Amino acid sequence: MISSKYKPLFFPALIAILIFIASHQSKFTIPDFGFKIEDKIIHCIVYLIFGLSLVYSLLTINPTISLMKLRYLVIIIGILYGASDEVHQYFIPGRLCDIYDLIADSFGILMAVIIYPYLSKRAFNA
Repeated sequence: MISSKYKPLFFPALIAILIFIASHQSKFTIPDFGFKIEDKIIHCIVYLIFGLSLVYSLLTINPTISLMKLRYLVIIIGILYGASDEVHQYFIPGRLCDIYDLIADSFGILMAVIIYPYLSKRAFNA
């Protein structure tokens, strides 16, 4: 049985699994929202959400972690996962290993660690 201490990792793990499933599709089409959304923006948004879930989970597991250590952990985990996802796509017919996708993923992760302190302050001061 999984320790209750690690239950907060459920959401980042779920997001990682969903990213893996999406990237495992030979032909992945972006839904039509009535206007053109660039692929890189979607990468950035997905990894921003992934990064925020990592931040929240790691803070829940260890509330005394320093902000700098937290940022490094989230950046390392997020960018390594993004890189592994791009390598994974290299082996999927119809998909590409794209450095620009990794840059968009990394930007989303970086935005998560930058904006989280502001979101949490605002949430606690409201």
